[in-house]
Amino acid sequence: MKKVFYTMSMAIAAVSMLASCGGEAEETSEESEETVEEVIPTFADECTGENDITFKVDNYGFQYDSTFAADIKFEVIRSTWDMKNDSTAELNLYNFEEGAADTTTNFNIKAKFRTYNGEVLGAGTYPYSPKETDNRAVSITINNSIGKVYFNWFAGMPDQGSIDLTFADADGACGSFALK
Repeated sequence: MKKVFYTMSMAIAAVSMLASCGGEAEETSEESEETVEEVIPTFADECTGENDITFKVDNYGFQYDSTFAADIKFEVIRSTWDMKNDSTAELNLYNFEEGAADTTTNFNIKAKFRTYNGEVLGAGTYPYSPKETDNRAVSITINNSIGKVYFNWFAGMPDQGSIDLTFADADGACGSFALK
């Protein structure tokens, strides 16, 4: 009798378990996980070959034998972008071919970009005269065969401006100059 009771108890327990689980076979769902690949923009995606640069220098005397003046539309003939590390890069814009004869109309605009406090160089605004709270800065010089022009600043003068990079990686950069 003990054996019948034990077998009956097991049968009731098995029926109870099926009933509590709904007694139906579990449906299997074979949903495939979709892999969404993050699209990272490239230099070719973000930048165009167009440029529009003009600059004017009046009565500049530093490093020159006489005062220097220029008012030109700067056509970029060639450029270089050298990312030194994750926080320093240098952009050179030239209005002449490599190896061209030195003339007073050949200019190189050199922009050195830096980030601080662990910030990685990338898209953003790089002020010429950064404040203590800025983690980005740029220094600019205009160079030619007779000297170098700096964007100097004295108390009371307007802010020198900034460069806005809309894209920057190891392959290249693009953006806009807003310097005064």
